[in-house]
Parts: sequence; structure tokens; C-alpha cells
Amino acid sequence: MIDELSTKVTDFFYDYDPYEFKDNYEDYNEGLEEIQRVLSSKSETRNLIFNLKEINDDLYGDEDKTIKEFFDRSSSLIEELKEYEKSLKEEYVL
Repeated sequence: MIDELSTKVTDFFYDYDPYEFKDNYEDYNEGLEEIQRVLSSKSETRNLIFNLKEINDDLYGDEDKTIKEFFDRSSSLIEELKEYEKSLKEEYVL
């Protein structure tokens, strides 16, 4: 599940803002590896959901077809990530 979900998330960020993606990662695979790392942590997955919600807030209500597609994709990812997050164990620091 993590492979499919990390690919969807990476694809979204790559498509949403390819310039920022390329500024942050050497190539697609590096971005994919980072998303896989993020998805292995419950707290970082929560942060990812929060970031997608912020993107959704910016996209909400726009009538442009492309923006609506990004809104739909991010909404779907948020729901998938929420379900996935439930399967992760809490991290405890002693």
C-alpha cells in the first residue's frame, strides 16, 4: 500500500508544482523516496495531510478545469492518507 500511495502523492506534488519539486529533489526517485520516508511516520503523515489541506483551501472554488482536477486529486489523497494514517502506530519518545 505504501508504494502505491507514495507514488500517488509524489505524482501529485510533481504535477502540482514541478519547479518547486525540482528545487527540492534531484529527480523524481529522490522525491518518491522522501515521500516513502514521510509515510513511514504517523506524525509526518499528519503534516503531509495538513499541507494537502492547505493546498485544497487555495484551490477551493476555482472554476478552472485544471485547478478543479488538482482539487479533486488532493481531496482524494487526503482521504486515502487519513485511512492510511490509522494503520500507523503512534511514535513515542522517551
